[in-house]
Amino acid sequence: MLLLFQPVITKKFLRKFIIGFFSKEALILIISCLLFFYFNQQITTFIGKYLVTSLTSNNIYLTVLTIVIVVFLISFQLIKITDRYKPAFEYWFILLAIIGMHFYYRVYLVNVPWSYLRISELKYLNCAYLDIIYASLLIFPIVYFTIWFKNLFRTSSELSVKNINIEDNPIENTDDDKIGYDDLVKRITGNVLHDIYNKSFTIGIVGPWGNGKSSLIKLVQNKIKENKPKNIVEINFYPFLNHNDEDIITEFFKSLSSKLEKYDGSLSKQLFGYADKLIQLYKKGDIKYFLDKHISLNSNTPAYNLYEEINSILKKINKKIIVYIDDLDRLNEKEIIQVLKLIRNTANFNNTVFIVAMDKKYVVDALKNSKDFQNERFVDKFFQLEVYLPEIKKSILLDLFEKLIFDSNEIEPKVKEKIKIALTRKETLFRYYISNIRDVKKLANQLIFENTFINDEINYTDFINFIFLKTHYPKFIQSLNTNRAKFLNHKNGFYYLNEKSPENENRTEALIKEFNRISDESSVEIDKYDIANLFKIEDNCYEKQFNLNCWDKELLLITLVELFGNQSPTNPDSIQHEYNFSKLMRLSFEKNDLRKNELDTLLSFTDFEDISKYLIAILKNNKGRQLIEQIKYIEPKTKEDLKTLTIILILCYNFIEEYQLFESDITYSLSFIIKPELYDRNSSLLKNEEWVSFIKKVYFESQKIKLYSKVRLLNLLWTNKGGNKLWGVGETYIKEIALKYFDEYLSKFNVTCWEKDDFKIFHIYNSLKDIGDIKNQINIEYIKFLKNNNLTVFCSQMLDTEAVDGNYKINNFVVGLFGSYDEFFDFVKKSHDNGNQQLNEFIEYLELMKITEFRGSLKYKFNDFPIREYPSKNYYYGFLESYKNLVQFFFEFNTVNIRKANDKLIDFTPLLTQLDLVIEIFQYDNKHFMFFFKNENNAQNEKFKIINMYASRIYNVLKSSIPNCHYKEITEENSIFIFDNDGIEIAKLKSYQV
Repeated sequence: MLLLFQPVITKKFLRKFIIGFFSKEALILIISCLLFFYFNQQITTFIGKYLVTSLTSNNIYLTVLTIVIVVFLISFQLIKITDRYKPAFEYWFILLAIIGMHFYYRVYLVNVPWSYLRISELKYLNCAYLDIIYASLLIFPIVYFTIWFKNLFRTSSELSVKNINIEDNPIENTDDDKIGYDDLVKRITGNVLHDIYNKSFTIGIVGPWGNGKSSLIKLVQNKIKENKPKNIVEINFYPFLNHNDEDIITEFFKSLSSKLEKYDGSLSKQLFGYADKLIQLYKKGDIKYFLDKHISLNSNTPAYNLYEEINSILKKINKKIIVYIDDLDRLNEKEIIQVLKLIRNTANFNNTVFIVAMDKKYVVDALKNSKDFQNERFVDKFFQLEVYLPEIKKSILLDLFEKLIFDSNEIEPKVKEKIKIALTRKETLFRYYISNIRDVKKLANQLIFENTFINDEINYTDFINFIFLKTHYPKFIQSLNTNRAKFLNHKNGFYYLNEKSPENENRTEALIKEFNRISDESSVEIDKYDIANLFKIEDNCYEKQFNLNCWDKELLLITLVELFGNQSPTNPDSIQHEYNFSKLMRLSFEKNDLRKNELDTLLSFTDFEDISKYLIAILKNNKGRQLIEQIKYIEPKTKEDLKTLTIILILCYNFIEEYQLFESDITYSLSFIIKPELYDRNSSLLKNEEWVSFIKKVYFESQKIKLYSKVRLLNLLWTNKGGNKLWGVGETYIKEIALKYFDEYLSKFNVTCWEKDDFKIFHIYNSLKDIGDIKNQINIEYIKFLKNNNLTVFCSQMLDTEAVDGNYKINNFVVGLFGSYDEFFDFVKKSHDNGNQQLNEFIEYLELMKITEFRGSLKYKFNDFPIREYPSKNYYYGFLESYKNLVQFFFEFNTVNIRKANDKLIDFTPLLTQLDLVIEIFQYDNKHFMFFFKNENNAQNEKFKIINMYASRIYNVLKSSIPNCHYKEITEENSIFIFDNDGIEIAKLKSYQV
């Protein structure tokens, strides 16, 4: 048993237990227990008097209530356990108090002024209802105690999780110090602990980004802790966590106060008061004197008095204050100035040491725009000592990188060996791109992450160099991907840099000098390649576009030469190979990636059926989009390659809907493969006649390609005929095949009618009508087709909704097909069967539309005519709300006198505006009609009021010229008669509102 607990009961464990026993939470628990026992009698009396009820027997309601409570408590605890909830101290305190009190009164204290109601079914167990409820509360503590007890016997390696990615944390242990900072740490620590300063002393840890400044500070902190000094107060201050430069002052003095308040009670108040004064001065703009070498505050100012009082207290408590400030190079100009004020002026306290990590170049560059900046040495006066971190040797960085890679569980052993070999090659640009530990960790993380997706198909020298290229020059990668012909030549399945032609040899003389700073160990010859001309000194366009300085330009060119400089590439694992190049340029991170052997197998087929069968297998594995992207980077080398690639893309276009492919990607890839020069009569790859015969067979006249797909692609071909030259088949053939496609599509409906929600026929019509001059021929065929087929479905499709509640208009498609709305109306009237009640109803609607000259829309209630389902109202909510209460109605008047009088109603126009009422007058079939529409809830009920108001004004105009003019108000039964038989009546045409 002793051996069992030996790993647990260690000196460290006992120390932790003793500290925990005297913690604030433990003291609260002990005091609460003592108070409970001290007031035990009063608590017992209170429970017996106020919390106990009389109940002598069991009942079903109590049982059900108990079950509900228990189920709820158990469920709640199980949910929290599965969520890995960590209870706070308050939870454990309350839970322990509740269970402890129950145990005390139920087991220990027998003589209590109440009794527990027991469960009759469990009488042999002497179990009460409250026992069940309290027992259900034990699930949480039992589970967590079990986990805690189990973890006691697990080693730290078992408890820890090995991360996939490598964190960029500063080292804290000298054993992890691979750079050799140990002597430097000892020297800094010795000086800090030994010296006593009258004012503050500032040490700058200076080095470039990622060079280990944070690690050095951590090592100094740990070294100081090892010496166990009793008079040291350490403060870690992180100014980059503050929101603005004023917060820096507040947070610094808050941190200082929290560390020093236990040594002097008045110091905290003094520090906060001092901080407030500084902020006030800062807001007033009177803070400029803080930039001087010494405090120059007027001795009568409150801020100066507070400063002196604080400094006096600090001398009395006799503590050395060490303030660590990391990442000064994360701050902006104003924040840097504020920190410098603190460390040299406003916090220039007795025996205070500031250890500040910074990239001095960044700090100086950031301060150049400040009005306080004087010269390059401006920052020097704030530091009494600057410790410059040496440049880390490349061999150290390389060893660290190899260790990180070999320690990773995400990379296979054989891949690790390949990476190690790649790092030994001078072509790998590790020495140029990696200059600090942060670079090492970033590259390692990038390799660990991306290695999974390259499937060991690319050599690791190229892969590592490409990682450098894309992480350092993302804008250039984008340009290279979209304009690769500008930078690279593509031949025989490989990409490579163009060498300069002899006539351009003199263009780069100045450039050679610019790029002569290449390391002696490098054999890269930048000036021999044409790409150097794109970065010539006198033209800085690319400098601005890619944000390049001189060294960036040089390094970019070195990288491109290493990646694509080989003029005779043969290695299939090189980045120059079109498959590998496209894979990396696409930045594809798909686990189900299209493998090179799959692509090679597909490209090896020449038979249409074989290609189709293998392609479908690729598409079913969701690799279609990758394949289409891959083809953009492939150059056909033989006529068989050209034919195979063309068939693949046409088949992909045929399967767009089935496999969710992108039409634009396919057509874009087609433009790469089928170029005008390929079917030129002088083409060396494929003669014109052979190409025309091939493309007609596999696309235009193929029965294996869906008609709808052929039509869509034909439309795109015609639309872009200026660039694709119609693939060499000629305009005459294109027009003939377009008419054939349309007739072929119409013929399929000679037996079976299409559905009212099937709009493919319109898509086909619109795709073909603009090809050449065939629109009239297509219209004739289409109209002839409609005469002999179900006209009702076509009319239903021509009925568009503009709003809710039966508001319709006629689609303007009929204008393009018939010439006008009137011709469409005449066609429907002549072509329909009078016995077709559905079309009779539609014609009634058309007559109303004809009255209004087919302007706008009308409300109409169709009873028999089939209406298509429209999108839900919620889809058009904001737009349709204005139509919700729209009311429309017609009135017919039988005399031209009324129409003439209407033109004289000048005074009626303002009234119409006031009533939000629109009146239009139309003439149709030798009759006159008034069309009213109004947007109002009760407009339907007010239609007679509106027309009577209108008629009264007509009457006032006419009575001067017609002496015997008279009228009576219109009602449901009566019309308005102005004079004899001249008057206004409700239109006899069927309308939704009439």
